[in-house]
Amino acid sequence: MAARATFSARPEWTIVLDQDEPHDLNLRTRFDAKAKATARVSSLAAAAPVQLDKMTLDPLTVASDPNYYPALHAQMNIPAAIKKALP
Repeated sequence: MAARATFSARPEWTIVLDQDEPHDLNLRTRFDAKAKATARVSSLAAAAPVQLDKMTLDPLTVASDPNYYPALHAQMNIPAAIKKALP
């Protein structure tokens, strides 16, 4: 009896991720000292409170920001032709 090749009617798909690191290396932070990882972080150090400075946030929309277009015109990396077309 000869062996026959069987073909599935449905194609089989796989995902290959583009990664530079070895397949068994995980870049996520691990809190377990036994876990294999690039860096181990103490959960006690992560729980320390931090005093943050207050900061003024930008307006959420262009319509609510009167300084949006003047700030855009002040950008050095925008070509003059594009700046000319801006309001």
